Amino acid sequence: MSTKFAEEELGIDVDGEAKALRDAVDKLNKFVHVNEATFAIDSEQLNEISESAIEALADLIDCAANCRRSLCDHLESPRVLRRLQLWRMEP
Repeated sequence: MSTKFAEEELGIDVDGEAKALRDAVDKLNKFVHVNEATFAIDSEQLNEISESAIEALADLIDCAANCRRSLCDHLESPRVLRRLQLWRMEP
């Protein structure tokens, strides 16, 4: 699906959705390859970082689900459904 179509036909704020996903990925990337040997941290700190990494992953999954839900809501909107019906009728 093109950005133009998503913005103009579906009314989706593509830049806003993309920023939310990028932010979630950036947050998760902070926790990649964290272990005691790499960062010389104790197990308590490692547990805290691990919990933060899990939360960051959950945020990413939630963000993706919200983007999907937004897309589905827009696709099912009366405005889009009418346009699809008109599109099917065109010769």
